[in-house]
Amino acid sequence: MIGFLGKKADRNKGKRTIEHSEAQKKELMPEISEVSQIGARESQQDSYYHSDLSDYVLAHEKGILAVVADGMGGLANGAEISGIVTASMKEYFSKVPFSEDVSSELVKMIHVANQDARKYIRNTSGDVSGSTVVAVDFIDGKLYFASVGDSRIYLVRRGGMIQLNREHVYIRDLLMDKASGNIGMDEFMKNNEKKALTHFIGMDELDQIDFNLNPVKILPHDKVVLMTDGVFGTLSENEMCKAMRMSADNAARRIDECIAGKKKPTQDNYTALIMDFN
Repeated sequence: MIGFLGKKADRNKGKRTIEHSEAQKKELMPEISEVSQIGARESQQDSYYHSDLSDYVLAHEKGILAVVADGMGGLANGAEISGIVTASMKEYFSKVPFSEDVSSELVKMIHVANQDARKYIRNTSGDVSGSTVVAVDFIDGKLYFASVGDSRIYLVRRGGMIQLNREHVYIRDLLMDKASGNIGMDEFMKNNEKKALTHFIGMDELDQIDFNLNPVKILPHDKVVLMTDGVFGTLSENEMCKAMRMSADNAARRIDECIAGKKKPTQDNYTALIMDFN
């Protein structure tokens, strides 16, 4: 499904059978739930998508794809760009043959989404515009991910949360400068651009995409959560962990209730997509 506001196939052996997919249905089919709300903003600029869980052949050949994109509210057409990202990645996943290298396919998907976003920008106002994106593909019991920007992917295991991806934010560059002695503590502390994105969908040259070469083995009772900064910028890790003790549906509901309950006057759009492997 697409929300707006919203293994590998063996080419020598041919397609795997539906019967094989049925036999592995429990392994391949996590429960997926999501919450996506406008917050205190005038419009929703988050978008999300996950592949059809009932399509067992697609899940067995290519996996289960989940994507969350966050249009950049400070720039023009953020909602349109995030929607293009999810639609482009859905199109690629549905129609383009996969190689055996799932990581490279995710990276290709993001490059194609960036090309589609750049085309839209050129054909409209031409103004700077952009979106973050986090994407995962679960196949053969393993999780592959790729991301650009500051949205996050978490693995929830045994009551704790582990962030899988690295964010493309200026504070990382500042920390490197500080560690190498190029800037001092005062300069680091006074810099007001720590949260600024250094890479995002919509850039002319997208030369930094975070991804994992070695997939994450998913264990029973794990959860994987894709979220925008409207979620992790509002809820503490402890609040998130408490929500993740619940089923996917109840966890999504709890996240929504917790964020709404804080009544932040500047609450950003917020989206969380939860894959539950119970």
